[in-house]
Amino acid sequence: MHGQPQFSMRPATVNDNGRLGLFIQQREAWMRNAGIPVQPGVLRVLSYVEAAGTKVMVLEELGDEPGREAELLGCTVLKHKVSKAGWMSAERRERAMAMEWTYSHPAPQYRQDRLGQLMTWWVADYVARRHADVEWIRSTVRSPSLGKLARERDGWQKVREADDETFAWVHLIQREPRQLDALRTLVATPTGLFGDSTGARRV
Repeated sequence: MHGQPQFSMRPATVNDNGRLGLFIQQREAWMRNAGIPVQPGVLRVLSYVEAAGTKVMVLEELGDEPGREAELLGCTVLKHKVSKAGWMSAERRERAMAMEWTYSHPAPQYRQDRLGQLMTWWVADYVARRHADVEWIRSTVRSPSLGKLARERDGWQKVREADDETFAWVHLIQREPRQLDALRTLVATPTGLFGDSTGARRV
């Protein structure tokens, strides 16, 4: 694919809190209607927007109309520390980051874009470029169907099932960071996020 990127990934700011909170609420309502287990995440995600050691990343669709607000299509939280719950002592000593609280737009017109996969690949690329010492990106999934999708489509490996810090039964998953140059034509990223000094880098 050539031309301008269709999407952008950028860190959320407090100015995003209103529409970000509404987006998460709408996504959780869709999940409940679909019978998917939901852990309410609005307050938790918004608390991470300015927290140390975390980045709330938002995925937006870039429009062609000047002055038009970009459509919010997804978000995820990237953390420098992984929760200890469920991970063995040896695994806790490995250098890892966490990708948590990931939400994507459920509208049918976006299914072919595989927004969850796109965010996962962006995080894998970002960690590989900016945190070369990190061995694993780790996450937890409550829904067996979402866990299966993450493994079969998005490149995650299932480690085990265990209780998380809230004593909920979850699937522990992980994947290796990996540079993915092909994303450059799909996703625009703000200058400096990847340590570059050129214009908005596409990664």
